[in-house]
Amino acid sequence: MYVKKAARPLLPSAIWIAACLLCTVTALADPPAKDRQPPAPAAQNQTAAPVAPALTQVQAAQPEINLTEILNAEKDSAKELKNSLEEARALDKICAKEIATFRVQLVVYKNQLAQAATGLDEIRALDKGRKDALEAIARRTGDLESRRGAVTEEIQRIARALDLHRRQKEALEQSAKDEEGIRKKKQTLRDLLRLLEKNQDTALDIRKLTSGHIPAYEGLEEVFTILAQEVGRALEENRAIELFERRPVPFTPKGIARFREEMARLPERLESLFSILYWREQASGMVESLPLAASGILLALLVLALARRLRGRLQGAAARLKEENALWLHTVTRILGSTALLTAMLLMALTLARTRAALAGAPLAQLVLSCLTAWASGRWIQVFAEIRRENARDPMEAKIFTGLGIMAGASRIFAVAYFVISWFLGGNCTFLMLARLLFASVLFAYTLRLARALRAANLKPFHRPSARGALQAVFYTAASVTVLADLAGFAPFAGFWLVSAGGTLVAVFWGGLLLMALLEWDQRARAQAKTKEGAGSYPLQWLLVRAGLLAWVFGVVLAVLVAWGADKGMVLLFLDMLLAPLPFGSLRVSLLGLLLAVFILLCTHTVARFFRQVFQNRVLAESGLEPGVRESVTTLAVYALWILGILIALSALGVSGAHLAVIFGALSIGLGFGLQNIFNNFVSGIILLFERPIQVGDAVEIGGVWGEVRKINVRATLVQTYDNASLLIPNSEFISSQVTNWSHKDPRIRRSITVGVAYGSDLKLVRETLLEAAGNNSRVLAYPKPDALFMDFGDSALVFNLRFWTMVNHTPGVDSEVRFEIERLFRERGVEIPFPQQDVRIIRTDAPGGDGVTF
Repeated sequence: MYVKKAARPLLPSAIWIAACLLCTVTALADPPAKDRQPPAPAAQNQTAAPVAPALTQVQAAQPEINLTEILNAEKDSAKELKNSLEEARALDKICAKEIATFRVQLVVYKNQLAQAATGLDEIRALDKGRKDALEAIARRTGDLESRRGAVTEEIQRIARALDLHRRQKEALEQSAKDEEGIRKKKQTLRDLLRLLEKNQDTALDIRKLTSGHIPAYEGLEEVFTILAQEVGRALEENRAIELFERRPVPFTPKGIARFREEMARLPERLESLFSILYWREQASGMVESLPLAASGILLALLVLALARRLRGRLQGAAARLKEENALWLHTVTRILGSTALLTAMLLMALTLARTRAALAGAPLAQLVLSCLTAWASGRWIQVFAEIRRENARDPMEAKIFTGLGIMAGASRIFAVAYFVISWFLGGNCTFLMLARLLFASVLFAYTLRLARALRAANLKPFHRPSARGALQAVFYTAASVTVLADLAGFAPFAGFWLVSAGGTLVAVFWGGLLLMALLEWDQRARAQAKTKEGAGSYPLQWLLVRAGLLAWVFGVVLAVLVAWGADKGMVLLFLDMLLAPLPFGSLRVSLLGLLLAVFILLCTHTVARFFRQVFQNRVLAESGLEPGVRESVTTLAVYALWILGILIALSALGVSGAHLAVIFGALSIGLGFGLQNIFNNFVSGIILLFERPIQVGDAVEIGGVWGEVRKINVRATLVQTYDNASLLIPNSEFISSQVTNWSHKDPRIRRSITVGVAYGSDLKLVRETLLEAAGNNSRVLAYPKPDALFMDFGDSALVFNLRFWTMVNHTPGVDSEVRFEIERLFRERGVEIPFPQQDVRIIRTDAPGGDGVTF
């Protein structure tokens, strides 16, 4: 269904592209602070000519230079310096008047802030004037500093020229020649030196006049910057006051009279909005910031082109996820794919709003941003409803999501109309109050219908009465508070409540979708890991999911705060709360530092597991080292990674070198008492890794129990017995006790089987049969060759010993197989394995001294 929608006409896309470009142009229309021309005293528009350019430096190695030309050039420079001095004096008067004006303006602003009757509009105008003054001060300071730099360069040039020509004059005066040309040069040099000294004095006067007011401007800039904090506090206080200000109710005589007044002012408002002057003000600064606006438009077109390409990829990914039954990942991907252009334009507009202060003061740009946000939010919910309707299990469920899509479409149309009317007639007009009452009534009716449909559909998780009741309470609260606030006359609060509730709904919508998608991704990664070797290990996905959950918590909290009017200051306050240090003795730990330390440890865990697999199976695979040596090297490298990760985590937690010294001192005391056994095992584990008396994969015998070494840990070694029992043996046992390692240097092992045959058997046949039984087994090594030895004459049998070599991992199974083969061959060839035999002699006597009978 979404593939077909990609072929819809391009008219909606063109409309949204135009809206995005309008937002971009409006935001960029106001030039940056350093380029803008704020209002200032009339004398401020007068400008001073630049200081005369420096002459080319005269080289001492060129005595043939024409001094007359240099003198003429310096005369021209003197004229320019004189003009610059006059302009500097005029600029000095302008700066003095400006400084006085700014100081008076500062006093007026402080008096307005001190008055309790100052309204929100007056404070906003005051803040705008403060910003304009601050920008004018910054521009004037930059101009003065530029002039000071130019005149300083001129002074340095004159100083170099004076030094050069003085040395030339000394050289000429020492000359013994008394010619006419020499005398003219001397006179020219004297005139040139006098002129240079005069120019130097003039340049010094210019620099003094230019630099004199820079400290005053810098002081004013600092004071106006500090004033911004007071203005911010006053704005917050007045916003709270205005939020709960009562207005006439529409159904009262005062409300009806106010509605008539608003309708009477409507033609005047229409005329002002469609006037050339209004749109000229909206486009003010367009010429000055044309290059920046052009680059912004190009950036917008590039973002839209990338979003168009991304849309196709997201739609393809959504189709694959649907085939894999990944419902929530498919839902998120399809929503982003279906609204790729719209979402890209919204993100670009939000970025402009955060990075460009001009957007905050441009009503038209704010209108475009608000309408774009409302339209995108409604479209997201509509696409979600379409997806769930397609996957509905019964007609009632499909009906529920059909109604949700209709409600989302109607809500976004209402929101766009609401923002347009608010921009057109003002935020607290009577018409908006009536529109809010109408929307709240529709929301009430939709909630009643939704509750009945949920009871009939038995839709999870709303099949439980508590869940349905919670959903109804949310919708009823949003509608009832809006109605009650408007009927009580608190129109500003009603508008704030309705917009904030809508923003919270969008934040919760995306928060729920992303949470379910993260959990589904975690389940898919766990299921895929279980099908592979490694006992269900998926470290990279595990870390990404946990990091995503942590980012999800902070993202949802910040989104809800922004939805309820949190500005940058409140967000920074929230971050300050996370960064606030909590004292634990001499150690001060912040919540964010603790979370960061935990995240670093999780990253270390993931990197260590991933590094172990790659380093051992890829890097050391072709090194020719034994498996046990590779395991030891890998384990030591992992230990080093963990030590580095722990140190970084402690640093993020706020633990300094002094704290580490205290910790290690406490550990040293603990080692002398309760931790010496643990430390002994740790050191023993390090010795095992370096000395390698046992290695991973070795077959060992401990206390008569055979097993295979699986892993050498920090405290104990894991040995897996052939009965599939796991033995955790302390590392110190392998160092201080006797351990039989059957595969220390050579994995081969010799086994022996003792068998007896009856007296009178063919001994040559017996020997050949034993060797054949060993040779018939594929797990018996051909070299060293098996051997059958005639060991002894037993009481009941002739004892033979069959000895053969096999691999240690094949025991004791190969012993049983060889015994089975021996028994089979003996039975086929008639070789008897005798039972133990004893001769019993019984002696009977009738009487003492009589003849006995012997049996």
